[in-house]
Amino acid sequence: MIEIEQYIWGFTPEGEVALIYVMINGRGQKVFLTNAAAGVVNEKIISDYKVDDYLRSRDVEGKVIGCGVADAINGKLWEARTEVNRVVMSYTGDVGRGEQVYEVVYDFDDDGVLEITLQSHTTESVNMGMTNTKISESLEEVEVGENLIYERHLNYQVQ
Repeated sequence: MIEIEQYIWGFTPEGEVALIYVMINGRGQKVFLTNAAAGVVNEKIISDYKVDDYLRSRDVEGKVIGCGVADAINGKLWEARTEVNRVVMSYTGDVGRGEQVYEVVYDFDDDGVLEITLQSHTTESVNMGMTNTKISESLEEVEVGENLIYERHLNYQVQ
């Protein structure tokens, strides 16, 4: 069973709340997540960055980023919720080519593997791509048909 703790990290200039989620597995390993750019962070980032600086920075690893129409997710606060053993973050945007719904699911296991599932649903045919900069710098753009789902799975071994 994974234990999940939630804390307030800070606020954006608009007053939106940035949260930190700490996922702890049975071996005591921890993963730190934030709804700021749906990022995988660490304690140094949490202590060294203000929320707005983290969102605006292109140099900080761990963020979910997009290309094509998914570029709308870069530097945004996401809605977040916990489920039994996972953290789910979502962002909905309309970038002039229909509505896109983005979702990132973080699953953490007792072997120290963080699985990141990136999904996007779209109402129109668009070009998009998503990745997490902690795991992959590759960001290939693919065409997603109307009402189809773009999905990508990434794994990260926690040290």
